[in-house]
Amino acid sequence: MVKMLVRDIASPDRRDPLFPFLRCFDKYAGHSWASGDANFADGNNQESSSESLNAWYGLILWGAATGDAALRDTGLFLFNTERTAVEEYWFDVSGSNFPKDFPNVALGMLWGGKGAFAPGSRATSTASTASTGCPSRPPRSTWAATRAT
Repeated sequence: MVKMLVRDIASPDRRDPLFPFLRCFDKYAGHSWASGDANFADGNNQESSSESLNAWYGLILWGAATGDAALRDTGLFLFNTERTAVEEYWFDVSGSNFPKDFPNVALGMLWGGKGAFAPGSRATSTASTASTGCPSRPPRSTWAATRAT
């Protein structure tokens, strides 16, 4: 059953007859999309990058625990690629993505055609930033450690 769940969110097999290859992960954008086929004027969206990072971290752990090196490596690729996208698109760590006059320290929601500070119905800065940073267990600790170096 766990293998089916893994394949559902991130099948590593391009020939999988039941599930699409890396379902919601956009290798060109470097992160996942939450809403499928861009049925919005601003394109696809991703509000909770923390959910994706935790999913990819789970793939790393499951692959390691079961001796599945290919799954572990898929998880490592997804986690590290998405982590880099989060650093740049949500937090602009290089200082090259947000407009010069952008008043906030982070985006709450990334769209294909824009970035928004307050995701969904959460209009406060704390809730907006928290949806990107929580849950904050090992994936965020790993992410924070890489930013400190």
